[in-house]
Amino acid sequence: MKAKILTDSNSLLTMFRLGAIEASLVGDQNFEVEFKNSYKDENLAILIITRSVYNKNMNRIDNYRRDYSMPLIVIIDG
Repeated sequence: MKAKILTDSNSLLTMFRLGAIEASLVGDQNFEVEFKNSYKDENLAILIITRSVYNKNMNRIDNYRRDYSMPLIVIIDG
């Protein structure tokens, strides 16, 4: 099982990659594609999303969380 972060911060992207955690830089244009690719990955146990990304995509993320339990979605400040 693995973890992944979706962030809009280059510094967080680098830090998580250095920690051997898969990371994707997301914006308004590619969030939906990255989010879908992430939750469809059967090996993904934890999907970390930064608060700034969550705030922009709150409805989409909350709808997914309500309907599915895997992967575990964790929101972090950053």
